[in-house]
Amino acid sequence: MVLNGASSSGKTNLARALQVSLPGLWFRFGIDDLLEALPSGLLSDDGLSFGPHGSVTGDAAFQQAERAWMLGLAALHASLVDMAVGNVRNDWPELHQPLSQSTL
Repeated sequence: MVLNGASSSGKTNLARALQVSLPGLWFRFGIDDLLEALPSGLLSDDGLSFGPHGSVTGDAAFQQAERAWMLGLAALHASLVDMAVGNVRNDWPELHQPLSQSTL
């Protein structure tokens, strides 16, 4: 399940509520988890910039890291793990492709 919305729109709170309400074991991942895992150099003004309305632009290294992140989430999902993924990105729809293809 991908929860898409603007920053601070309640995606994390909704994912937490779903973890409690839905049967089974649900993992929760958000863009903040990715950002906290990255080296600070990728989050500099040169590596990542935030535009109006929550748009995010990343350099080639950030794009590679983000793609690896999505592939890792897809691998978890393919192993029959239920997940709620909080996402603020609409500008790179191909990143969502690994998750949609991992549905069994």
